[in-house]
Amino acid sequence: MNPTRCPYCAEEISPEAVVCPHCRSHIARFDTRSDPRTWHRDWPERLAGGVASAICHGVGLPLTAVRVGFVVLSFFHLGGAFLYAALWLFLPFRPGDESPLEQGLGWAKDAVRRLRTVGGPDTGGERPLDRMSGEPRA
Repeated sequence: MNPTRCPYCAEEISPEAVVCPHCRSHIARFDTRSDPRTWHRDWPERLAGGVASAICHGVGLPLTAVRVGFVVLSFFHLGGAFLYAALWLFLPFRPGDESPLEQGLGWAKDAVRRLRTVGGPDTGGERPLDRMSGEPRA
């Protein structure tokens, strides 16, 4: 691969470098090919929910700038807090895991399925309940 130059110190670096080994500048750029499904919150530098570190690694912004951005947005009708909470719901903790929203919806779906059916293997399977009487349908 052809080496590129650091935009800060002009030394040659590898094209995959995120931090310049010479001047320690953060040189990651936003990659439009980055797949948001690969974003996750389990990074070593996470503090609370890991949302800021997920954005930092996914977009290529400095972690401090992302955290300051959330604080500044919180002064505008709590926009930062709502955005942080929404991203926490949508971003999984580890790569390949389900997000907290998907886990909650799966749990609710199972709970509704258990409430709507009675019976089991000994009664010949699940039978749905009648909406009016609450008794099993024939």
